[in-house]
Amino acid sequence: MVILMKIESKREKFIKKSRLGTTEALKSRDMLLGYVSKSIDELDEVIHILTEKLEDLYSSYFPELKLEDKKKFAEIILHFNRKIPDVKVLEAIVGTSKTADLIAKAQKSLGAELDEKDMKVIKNYAKQVVELHKLRDEMNIHQEKMADEICPNMKFIANAQVAAKLIAHAGSLRKLAFLPASTIQVLGAEKALFKHLRSRGRINSPKHGIIFQYPRIGIAPKYQRGKIARILATKLAIASKADAFSHNFIAEQLKKDLEKRFAEIRAEKR
Repeated sequence: MVILMKIESKREKFIKKSRLGTTEALKSRDMLLGYVSKSIDELDEVIHILTEKLEDLYSSYFPELKLEDKKKFAEIILHFNRKIPDVKVLEAIVGTSKTADLIAKAQKSLGAELDEKDMKVIKNYAKQVVELHKLRDEMNIHQEKMADEICPNMKFIANAQVAAKLIAHAGSLRKLAFLPASTIQVLGAEKALFKHLRSRGRINSPKHGIIFQYPRIGIAPKYQRGKIARILATKLAIASKADAFSHNFIAEQLKKDLEKRFAEIRAEKR
């Protein structure tokens, strides 16, 4: 009986300790930053899918409408009428020259005439897409502010998006700070890394993971990307430690060193 009571007491202490640990983890701002980052990614996916469907719907009315900016595409649908186009509203969205082009195309459009009920459904759909874009913009602004607060050094070196994704993938800023630069370099590319390991060298190891979203890597020639990724990961490893432990802002010097190395890499010949 006494043994059972002791076991029960230890069990209760263990559960209490676990609950406190979970509560503290959920309170951490860096975990919230990770959630914000993941939410932005999911919003991007939803917006992309819904915009594709919106384009299909609207093509029956005005198939000639093509825009790279999908938020403006949805905004135009809310205000556009082929017969009576509102020039001022259109110019506010896409500018004078594009407005003139749209009006000219509308006059010769092959699209069908839709009744009021159909147009109402399409416009309501477009309104929801516009609202999702606004929500995405708000989340992005919030991510920028949180990155300034939580990981200013990492943000200064890369950007808020890359910093937030690395923290989210590692689980916390503290966990990220304990990782070596070589691991930070390939965070997010675990599947490719495991393939490399299983192939015993027959498949090349990945040169970058999440940090590929850093603009300098994406636009660099392929033969330079590995070097850039390795140098960036090294600086981010130092920056993450400063953000997690010392809280000193050291990113300006790190960025200066980074730019110097980038210039040297660009000057290298293949």
